[in-house]
Amino acid sequence: MAPQPFKFKVVLRPVLSCLFVAHSQGPLPVLRLSQSSDLRPGEFVVAVGSPFSLQNTVTTGIVSTANRNSLELGFKDSDMDYIQTDAIINYGNSGGPLVNLDGDVIGINTLKVAAGISFAIPVDRIHQFLANSYNRQASRNSLPKKKFIGVRMVQLTPFGLISVLVLLDLSAAFDTVDHNILLERLEHAVGITGTALQWFVSYLSNRLQFVHVNGESSSHTEVNYGVPQGSVLGPILFTLYMLPLGSIIRRHSIHFHCYADDTQLYLSMKPDNTHQLVKLQECLKDIKTWMAANFLLLNSDKTEVIVLGPENLRNIVSNQILTLDGITLASSNTVRNLGVIFDQDMSFKAHIKQICKTPFAQHL
Repeated sequence: MAPQPFKFKVVLRPVLSCLFVAHSQGPLPVLRLSQSSDLRPGEFVVAVGSPFSLQNTVTTGIVSTANRNSLELGFKDSDMDYIQTDAIINYGNSGGPLVNLDGDVIGINTLKVAAGISFAIPVDRIHQFLANSYNRQASRNSLPKKKFIGVRMVQLTPFGLISVLVLLDLSAAFDTVDHNILLERLEHAVGITGTALQWFVSYLSNRLQFVHVNGESSSHTEVNYGVPQGSVLGPILFTLYMLPLGSIIRRHSIHFHCYADDTQLYLSMKPDNTHQLVKLQECLKDIKTWMAANFLLLNSDKTEVIVLGPENLRNIVSNQILTLDGITLASSNTVRNLGVIFDQDMSFKAHIKQICKTPFAQHL
């Protein structure tokens, strides 16, 4: 049967992710909204939609759980329990119905995390949404501000582009923090003054270190650099010490993330756009200069680069080179980022393989 066009009038703007209320004059086939609270693990379900512009696509799977808590997925501000299924959900059928074998809608497709791990909004939440919509229309209240429900997707690399991720490595980062520079930064950049500043002065000053081996101790030496590792304040003070670095990176219009002494630069670009790589190269030079002036040592040997994207696009930039202190920063096949192994396809196969190997190694 050929697809038929229908005219709709939106009567309520999106309040839920992928959902809005629309009205049509024409007769339409309908699906009954079931109760997702009746859903049980092991039931067969069908995801309907048009993934990747392939019209009228249906995928099947089973329900892994009907109550995957949002906290398990890393969403701290949501109280949603999602339906988890291995039915394939992609961009095209996200927002389409998830139905049971009786043809009743039991969820709204929302996200695929990995092969065999997809999620849907339970239809019980849709019942709540519709009830609230009818109540608002009946009372003729003004439309509420759009809210978010479900799993939010952020497209990091638009179609036709690749992303370059640079992971900077610092040598003994916490040990080289200059106390005078840190205290000046706390006062003038953060605004800590008076008694609070003196607390930090007391915390950092008059620290001694010595070596104790086989009952013998060396002489004591005053510690004028570094923040105590393993302490609560250590990573916070180091982060504040690194504050000016953000302004340097922003000046080059490059995205970045910092977590204590882990700094990552990334940008998306067309594979043949050498200007973007030149911009990244200049940014690395400025970072190196700033770090040297602040007694931080950027380790060129351990700084890593990975190019993310389709293989045919990655190959175009394979001959374009980044350097740091005369050392070539060639793209790696995998990099370790805060304990997670990233690969160029973002498949996480290398990370999963490493996790699977760990129990066997411990058992042996």
